[in-house]
Amino acid sequence: MATSAQLEQIVKAYDIRGTVPDQLDADVAYALGVGFAKFTSASVAIVGRDMRPSGPELVEAFARSLPAVVAAIAEGQFQVAKNALTEARRIFKPTQETLVGRSFILLEGKIAEGDRKK
Repeated sequence: MATSAQLEQIVKAYDIRGTVPDQLDADVAYALGVGFAKFTSASVAIVGRDMRPSGPELVEAFARSLPAVVAAIAEGQFQVAKNALTEARRIFKPTQETLVGRSFILLEGKIAEGDRKK
């Protein structure tokens, strides 16, 4: 179980940064997913990852935390490029999007003003 102190170390104003496994592991990814779902009230979430070896475990833990709150989850390795976002938008028809590092989370529902694309 992730503690508040662990999350405070890695959650920054505009991103989440930590080293695996000492700061960021499956338990922390799960806790971040729970927080994401509660904060956004999203009905759709697409969780992507980059090619780092820790990606599969972290994305699985994050996605596992969502079904109780989020209605639909599509999990996969997405490249953050216009064609990937366009295809995801075509499939899920979301109203808002936010980019997160090399991965992205596409969501429908509430989004923080600081994260809103201009």
